Amino acid sequence: MVLGDRKRTGIRYLMVIVLLLFASLVTMLPFRIVLVNGSSMYPSFKARSLVLLSLSDNDYRPNDVVVLRGNDGSIYMKRLIAEGLSTVNISEQFITVDGKPMDDPYAYYGAIKRSNTVPEGTFQVPEGSWFVMGDNRFNSFDSRYAQFGTIKEKSIIGKVIF
Repeated sequence: MVLGDRKRTGIRYLMVIVLLLFASLVTMLPFRIVLVNGSSMYPSFKARSLVLLSLSDNDYRPNDVVVLRGNDGSIYMKRLIAEGLSTVNISEQFITVDGKPMDDPYAYYGAIKRSNTVPEGTFQVPEGSWFVMGDNRFNSFDSRYAQFGTIKEKSIIGKVIF
């Protein structure tokens, strides 16, 4: 009986070691699977969808979808609209970046749920920062709101690739 207990203990230690090695390998991969929370990226990404996030691709461009840490410390998924030193103008459902109309096929303008009004106006994007928006334009807390603001590039956790 004592020999059987030692064998089971050895197997348990081996299983723990294998699990720790597996966990170490997973955290070293340049990818993560992320669960979408909320509806700000609807219809491009529905709530509770799984997406693949690249942690190593930091060549960001307008229209990329990224996961980022907001200025409040929360994690968000948003679309990059304009990079640092750009001027964004939003009037109703029309967006320009540096005076040029934005190619915006992802935008969804459903019913307003967040508030009665969505901020409009001209926004200056500081150097080293990005102006971000959710695709569900009337129901996204994003750079249009002073409390959210622009996000520093170092706040981007990764780019959604699938």
